[in-house]
Amino acid sequence: MSAPIPNDTFQVSLQREIGVPIPEDGMTGVGIAFVREGSDFVIKLMNPIGPAAKSSKLKIGDIIKAVNFKKIEVGFRTADVVGMIRGPPGTDVMLELFRPARDSSPDQRQSSSPPIPSSTPPPSAAG
Repeated sequence: MSAPIPNDTFQVSLQREIGVPIPEDGMTGVGIAFVREGSDFVIKLMNPIGPAAKSSKLKIGDIIKAVNFKKIEVGFRTADVVGMIRGPPGTDVMLELFRPARDSSPDQRQSSSPPIPSSTPPPSAAG
């Protein structure tokens, strides 16, 4: 796949983390943390040794639009998206992302909550 074009939607297949401490539920993520901004889920942090950062395809500020071809719908909670991304270690997950124009970069967007890592479920996402 060619490099993503700014202002475009693109897909990235990532392998869920292995070799990390496994939470009690046995599920891991891809090493990203994101926040909800309006109805968007925006990547705010990446674990530098996680699958997302190692892929070099995701960037801070990318918006998660779908997980495994399931579109993120209005009304989804952060815990819903975390649950869609997390899964058994070593399995693949497909993310569809949108890269906004530079004028709506994460530095200029307001966050309503702290980043939630996809590898560790927030207390509200347990289950």
